[in-house]
Amino acid sequence: MGKAKKKYSAPRPQPTGLPSVAQCESELEMEGNPDSSSSTLQTLIEKLQSPNEENRESACTTIANFVSNPEASKGLLKLNVVRILGPLVLDPSWEIRHRSLGALRNLSVDGGEEVCAEMIRKDILTPVLALIKQIPNSDVFGSKFSERFKQSIFEAYTHAFYLLLYLCESSSIAVSQFNREALQSTMCLLLNSDEVPTDLKIAVCEFLHMVSEDNTEVSTLELVTCIQRLVSLPLISPEYMVMVMLAAGVLVNLEDSNLTTGGTDQLIAMVTRVSEVLEVNAEVMMAKHGANGALAGHPQGDDSNTQNTTEEEEGLSKKFSDTETVLKAQKIALEIVANLCCSDDDGWEDMNSSEGSSDDAMEVAMEGEATLPADDMSQGSSLSKEIFAIFSKFDIVSKVLIKAQAVSLEKPKLEESQEQYQRIVNRFQETQTHALLCLNNLVGSLDIEALGGGDRLYTVWQGLTQMSATTSCIEHQGILEAVTSAMRAVIEKLANVQTEKFESVTPSELQFVYEMSTKCQWSEVRVNSLRIISTIGIILAKQVSPNPLLKEIGMSLLEIVSKDTDLWVVGEALDAIFDVFSEDHVDSVVKEIGLVEKLKVVAPVLKQKMQDNKQLLGDHYPVLTMARSNLIRFIKYKSAR
Repeated sequence: MGKAKKKYSAPRPQPTGLPSVAQCESELEMEGNPDSSSSTLQTLIEKLQSPNEENRESACTTIANFVSNPEASKGLLKLNVVRILGPLVLDPSWEIRHRSLGALRNLSVDGGEEVCAEMIRKDILTPVLALIKQIPNSDVFGSKFSERFKQSIFEAYTHAFYLLLYLCESSSIAVSQFNREALQSTMCLLLNSDEVPTDLKIAVCEFLHMVSEDNTEVSTLELVTCIQRLVSLPLISPEYMVMVMLAAGVLVNLEDSNLTTGGTDQLIAMVTRVSEVLEVNAEVMMAKHGANGALAGHPQGDDSNTQNTTEEEEGLSKKFSDTETVLKAQKIALEIVANLCCSDDDGWEDMNSSEGSSDDAMEVAMEGEATLPADDMSQGSSLSKEIFAIFSKFDIVSKVLIKAQAVSLEKPKLEESQEQYQRIVNRFQETQTHALLCLNNLVGSLDIEALGGGDRLYTVWQGLTQMSATTSCIEHQGILEAVTSAMRAVIEKLANVQTEKFESVTPSELQFVYEMSTKCQWSEVRVNSLRIISTIGIILAKQVSPNPLLKEIGMSLLEIVSKDTDLWVVGEALDAIFDVFSEDHVDSVVKEIGLVEKLKVVAPVLKQKMQDNKQLLGDHYPVLTMARSNLIRFIKYKSAR
């Protein structure tokens, strides 16, 4: 799942002799495709190098506000803007440091990896890291500074850490350079200080969350102790929820296997906070907006109503922001649960409609909680006993199931609330997607009884199936991929213990899965769908008397093998055929659908396509090579029958 990068919203500059942002944008439009000869860009570069402090500050602000124009960014890069902004990071004026870092931060977000690589080549890391190294030697928390001045200092460091995050995220060179500086004590100083605002602490935690992943050099006793303290903080605000969840994510990265081998106290503290965050009902938070009339618009009436409009809008904006922040914290919490499921593995797999009854089915699944003792329930679980027991104590499965449900939000009538509303909708969808992926990991890691038993899990299967058919799910790639991943995990778990549930499955019950496996535009969804079909086929193939549905399953898999343009999907479909039709007692179905003859036609075509696309197949090439070898063996074996 990709992470959304946050930009710096700079105030509009009002410098003497410098064009405004609007003027710059207008001139750039008139000039067409600006390059390094653009008079507008030349003026900005000159002002950046001006001895006048106001000019330098205003030029930085202007650049921060209009680098989203791709042509402007290209022109500025040609004029060596990164090299020119670099020294301003250490300018004597904190306002200029603040503005220059804001400009660099926005440039890195809008320019992507290409611009980040350019920044690293131009050695922007040296002044940024030097600025951070100054923290222990400067009186930045001193009471002698005005609140406004301290705010500029804190905002400058906030920009610095986000810029550092984006650079390290895009380059291992940047990570290595950061590691050499050993800035853990400096970051602990910021995180431990009561004077430092939460926004800056969140920036530090977000950076640590990214840079500590698969990076053992970051871990020190001082940093681990500092992060443990953060995890234990009370969740007094939405911002604290985000900070604490980020800290918990950092702790998972730093401690890894030590979370269980070093005692369970810190693991309990972490999952306690995760549980508390997941318990917050963000949908109810949104419903409260509607209760006070804010979402429905202002009531008509006398002038006294309009006098309160601004206050109501500000209050609504704050509630939107709080809800969005809570959803961000919950997304991180779900990532932590998923990562804890894979603490001994290689990692985890990375619907706003009320139609259907998927929510009802999933709510039924959440009503029953497993009552067996933890020692009995953990048999067959791939989780460590410690993690298993703590997940059971806090009923993490039920909390994840709740977050996996779609929500239906009332759309605001206030025009000015539409943009915020859409952001909230996107956040709910992100949270749901992460919950479904987390559910996939939980189902794969936990014993059937730990998931509430076969009946409860079958109810979850029904809810997921209904959810996958909703319009809001079908139209959203991330959600559809996540829900089919969860469906695949659930049916594979059920196939081991409750095959009777699927022995009487009907063609109509599988019709939508068939359609997803052949018609969905996203390869990942098609692969998940055909694996679901394959699992049901394997269940049916175990019956002594071949189930009539095997014919339809075989025809569906053959259609994928013959028509799908993605070789990865074709390879997975071939594997499914081998799994479903390997047994001798299903040979009657094999002959009825002409499976061997049709596969003989596929074999040479597959070989040619693999040769033509070898360079494009990447990690899928070895899998396809094995599938082709198995195809030849399968044809030979079945032909001799």
